[in-house]
Formats: sequence, structure tokens, C-alpha cells
Amino acid sequence: MPKASFIKTIIAGNLTDEYIINTRGKASNHICGGSLLYAAAGAKSFINEIGLLGRVDNTYPGEWITNLELKGFDVRGITRSNRPFEYRRFYGWSDLEQCDSNNPVTQYARNGLTFPHDLVGFHQENISIDKEVWGNISISMRNGLPHEFLDVTSAHLCPLDFSTQVKLINLLEQGTINTLTIAPADQYMNPEFVDELQVILKGTAAFFPKEDQMVSLCHTRASNHWEMMELIAAMGCQLIIVSRGLRGYWMYDSKSNKRYSLPAYPSIGIDPTGVNDVFSGAFHGDYKNSYDPVHSLISGCVYASLASEGTGPFYCSEALPGLAEARFEKMRTLLTIQ
Repeated sequence: MPKASFIKTIIAGNLTDEYIINTRGKASNHICGGSLLYAAAGAKSFINEIGLLGRVDNTYPGEWITNLELKGFDVRGITRSNRPFEYRRFYGWSDLEQCDSNNPVTQYARNGLTFPHDLVGFHQENISIDKEVWGNISISMRNGLPHEFLDVTSAHLCPLDFSTQVKLINLLEQGTINTLTIAPADQYMNPEFVDELQVILKGTAAFFPKEDQMVSLCHTRASNHWEMMELIAAMGCQLIIVSRGLRGYWMYDSKSNKRYSLPAYPSIGIDPTGVNDVFSGAFHGDYKNSYDPVHSLISGCVYASLASEGTGPFYCSEALPGLAEARFEKMRTLLTIQ
């Protein structure tokens, strides 16, 4: 199958095998998912030429990678490790904000669902940590990374542990990246890491913490959310975009010193899995094209709302023609500047 000879952006993140029970008690089992694909789906609404950077083991289904290639992604950055690791994930949603990821047997039984054989033996505590999955494989030009991946000018890093994100940034800095966006992992969003964040944020275009992550990081150094966002931006990042779940988004633009608030789109969501990754991916894709943070904020909100209405990474891209545009116009009127 022909490989892409030109890509515009790189997205790096995890690939997983997902088992989901949505808010209506319906199960979707053995889904090709992960932060990498949710972010890629959001970005693909604006950019066609996307290179995927991820890690799988030898048990990961080869047809899933083939299907990603058929969707138009450059998959040469997906590398197999000889070392097996736990890439299954379970999400049991009782509502749009409450998720049980630890007790699949209980959740399937509570909803009167047959427990999937492929999930037997799954325990949340056995999930391999990022630095083990990624650290086992050297990422460099000498180890097979396509040279086109270092010719791109933009990249987005999904939530990964701090050392892995530093490693990826060091790699990308060997190339021509000038627009980098980052979504943080819970692992390093705590006060002990405040002084370390400059390592990844200096020169970064956008940073996407969730509200609880930001509070956990900054509560000892700032008294309100805008001060927290300014504190993070002072480390060298232009845009801080905070996801507040059902309450919407905040954005601080340090370049213009403007503060924005946007509510969530009032959609009838049933599955929030990956919604934040879709948001950040769509923001990144739009921003890569327009360099308009306000336009990108609204786009991220719109595609996140579409993603929550179904299950799977690519549900947001299967919406009826014109639906995203109509939602965009509605949300444009609800944006406020403080």
C-alpha cells in the first residue's frame, strides 16, 4: 500500500483496545481507540496529511493499523515492541462526568450485559505506565522514524508522562516544528512539577489542562483560575485552554492578554470517552490552518460535542454535512471576553 510522502502535522499518543459502557448502559467492546486516535480524528477535520506516532506490542491487531492507513493517516510512526504491555482500557459511564474504570465485572453485571471474554483478567493497576511503553523503544532517525516526520512544522502531544513528552519534544526539535501543542497527564500536574514545566512549555503554542489538573498544579501559588492560567503561560506558552467538562472552556491568550469563556455545546451526549482529546486535536488542526485561537477554541468545542454523541474515535467525523458549521455559528454568539 502506498505511503504518504508528505505530512503536515504529527500527533503522538497512546493506542488502546477500548471497552465502553455508555450512559445509556450500552456496551461497545474491542474498539480501536486511545488518545492518539481521538486527537487525530479531531485534527483530521482540518488537516488531511497527519502522521501518527505511537507504540503497540506484537498482540495489537494488524488490521487496525491497516484501517488507519485506509483512513489516510501515515502510520509509519506506529512501532511495535517485542515487550508485551497492557493496552486494554475500560470506561463505565454512569453519567457524563462519572466514570468507573476499575470494576468492569461489576459494571457489565449492573447493566445486565455479557462480560466480554477479551476483557478477562483486566485490572486497572496493571496498565503499563507510559515511560515503560515508550522508553523501551529508541526514537530516532537511526531507528526507522521516517524523515518526513521531521520535516513537518506542527505537532500535538497527547497526555503522556513527563519524561516521555520531554523525549518526544527533544526529538521534534531536531526537525522544523514551529507549532507545538501539549495536553498534560495527571502524573505531573501537581505542585512538585511547577518549576519543571518550563522544560516542555517554553515556546509551546497551546497547553490543554483540565480544570482539576490546573488546580492541582497551581493551588499553592495562585488564588483563582485566571491567575493560574497566567502562571502557566509565564513559563513560555502563548495559549492556555482549560477544559471544564460540562461547564465549557476557558482560554487565556498571553500574547493579547485576553481572557475567553465558552460554554459547552448543549448536546445530548452519551459517551465522553476521548472528548478532551478530540477537542485538543480539533483545536490543533484549526490553529495550524488559521492561527486564530478564538476560531480554534470554538472548533474544538464543536467537535468535542459531536464526539460525545456516539462511541469511537471517528464518530465526530461522521456527523451530517453542515452540522459542525451550524454549531460553530451558534457557539460564536456565546463566546465572552473578560
